[in-house]
Amino acid sequence: MASRVISKLGRVFNVRERADLFWRNVSRHKWENHTFSIFQQFVRPGAVFLDIGAWIGPTVLFGACTAKHCYAVEPDPVAFEELTQNLALNPSLAGKVTVFQGCISDVSGKVSFGSQTKFGDSQSSLLFADRQGAVQVEALSFNDFLQRYQITACDFIKMDIEGGETIVLPTMKAYLAQSLPVLYVSLHQKWFKDKAAGVRVIADVLRVYPYVYTAGGNHLEQARLEEYLLNNETAELVCLKGPWPFFGCLRQRIIGS
Repeated sequence: MASRVISKLGRVFNVRERADLFWRNVSRHKWENHTFSIFQQFVRPGAVFLDIGAWIGPTVLFGACTAKHCYAVEPDPVAFEELTQNLALNPSLAGKVTVFQGCISDVSGKVSFGSQTKFGDSQSSLLFADRQGAVQVEALSFNDFLQRYQITACDFIKMDIEGGETIVLPTMKAYLAQSLPVLYVSLHQKWFKDKAAGVRVIADVLRVYPYVYTAGGNHLEQARLEEYLLNNETAELVCLKGPWPFFGCLRQRIIGS
């Protein structure tokens, strides 16, 4: 199996060359440097984190370099195969990663899951269940997922599920309000079936956090949250129980990464 070594912000792991263009972009700091900076800052040694929408594993592998354990969720069959093969190239990390070939949804059971283009391209979602080529995948409610894997503590949750946030985030509200793990969520308002209604649902969940920031470290006041989401087609937010610990430094680290 042809592979390449990825070095990112001092963390080193191996990946298959099948997605070589993507991994070259990662190495050349041309893919989501802010994401790796956020993981570097908030996924600390000893942390347990959930990667909901793990895709082929860039954040799983990067985070597992320092975390105690990662629970990786990926329903896309093509992406899941690539994820597991990338993990196999990293025996020291694979033992710290539990993978679930399925999705988190509002109910447990079988659900339809489709892609806007083709599986494996990072644009598959519960919202595309009616697209040609959709497949049936296993779904677990968030509480059932926690129970299946006996997760009693979680420090960080990353969610990037291509618009499925309106389905999944409301089911997590009680847990988030009680535990307040760092939540790093990529929102896709442009794909919400009803943008205004979807934004209200998302804002209602995120208000359980005392502090909400953009991925660039800019604080969003609660009163402006709905307006901000309505005025943007996508949004990447970091939700915290306290102020951003290194406020103002993230942008500098991204530039220098």
